Amino acid sequence: MDAVSSEHGPGHSACLSGRDTASHIASRKPVAPPGLNEPHMKIDGVVAACVCFAETGKVTHVSIVSGPAMMQQSVLESLKGWRFRPVTREGHRNGACGTLRLHVAVIGSQVTSKIEE
Repeated sequence: MDAVSSEHGPGHSACLSGRDTASHIASRKPVAPPGLNEPHMKIDGVVAACVCFAETGKVTHVSIVSGPAMMQQSVLESLKGWRFRPVTREGHRNGACGTLRLHVAVIGSQVTSKIEE
């Protein structure tokens, strides 16, 4: 069941927990931090972002809450391309907002990202 705590305007009727937000992810665009052509690059950190999506699954708003400055823009751009499954409440499809925490690790040109709960 989705956690609902407040209204967020038309199409955004639910405020989801991090776990519930992650469970609604339908597709992900990879995170691509700048400077991947540097072979000795090593970055590791967690970026928290508030993501809102419409009942169609399209992301309508993203804002970075915290995380290493070097990773924030690439996570922001990546999240704009994600798709979500709508929240169903009382038989109606709705959008929602929630916070995601992404652990991003870059070693040379290899990038991994994992959603933290």
